[in-house]
Amino acid sequence: MLEGFRIKAVTIEGFKGFMKPREIGLEGDHVFLLGKNGNGKSTIIEAIRWGLFGSARRPNEIVANWDYTGRCRVEIKLLKEGKLWNLRRTLIRGASGGSDPVLTDEEGKVYPVGEIMPQLDSVDAGEGMHIIFAAQSSPLRRQPEDLTSFERTVFNHLGLSHPRALLSQVDSFLGEQEAIEVSLGKQITDARKELDDQIATSTQRRNIILNSPSWDSVHPPTMPRSQNKARQLITDITLESPDESLDGASLDALIDSAQTDLANKSNQGQDGLKKHSQGSKNELTGWMCFSAVRGKSTQRGPNSKKCGRS
Repeated sequence: MLEGFRIKAVTIEGFKGFMKPREIGLEGDHVFLLGKNGNGKSTIIEAIRWGLFGSARRPNEIVANWDYTGRCRVEIKLLKEGKLWNLRRTLIRGASGGSDPVLTDEEGKVYPVGEIMPQLDSVDAGEGMHIIFAAQSSPLRRQPEDLTSFERTVFNHLGLSHPRALLSQVDSFLGEQEAIEVSLGKQITDARKELDDQIATSTQRRNIILNSPSWDSVHPPTMPRSQNKARQLITDITLESPDESLDGASLDALIDSAQTDLANKSNQGQDGLKKHSQGSKNELTGWMCFSAVRGKSTQRGPNSKKCGRS
């Protein structure tokens, strides 16, 4: 077959065990036929070989299903450079037992098979054509005893000449993955322990609060009750109702407002205390001066200047 052609699909009808038309797609990079004995795996390969070369595995082998009233035919869809070709081979019933191949392009135009695919006339359809989806790979340098014939076929098809080395690499990869899983498991365990510790600490704090409540009732205060209590605290501090801007405010906002009002109240009290202290101090100085004048004291003391003496 010319280089560049690729089998896209095969349709089998009346060929050996196929009693009705069946299309099998072969578009993947690798194609494996799996199934129990007698399910038609070998027949599919033989049908493709017959469709390409017009001969079966053995000379004069009967390929037609004589219980099928239709015609024995195999159609192979081929793809090359984006162009679709169709190779149809139909069995000519009679003494000759020959077949009639017809090659058409995607527009239905008929071409001579030898003109488009000259190799089909020169390649023998022997046992070497069992693997037709890829070139025959070199045999394994050493046949491992632990590989079945099917596994060896897969290794050959994939071009793997050192299966033992591949198995060793797979074992190494699995070991690395296992180590990663162990590490991730330890991280998950540590994170879970940390989370459990946080939950235990929060539960302990909650129990302390519930066993020694800071409120004056059995049940914890609700949010509306706490907000009303904060508004009442603002009223007690400022001696006036809370500002309208605090209507609908959250508990945190009310608490911030109460703290601000309390700080202002404290500052106002300190200012008043300072003024009262200064007045008392002035009054005490006056009484000391009055006492000194009344006693006709001429001694110059520390308060003489404050009493008007020079």
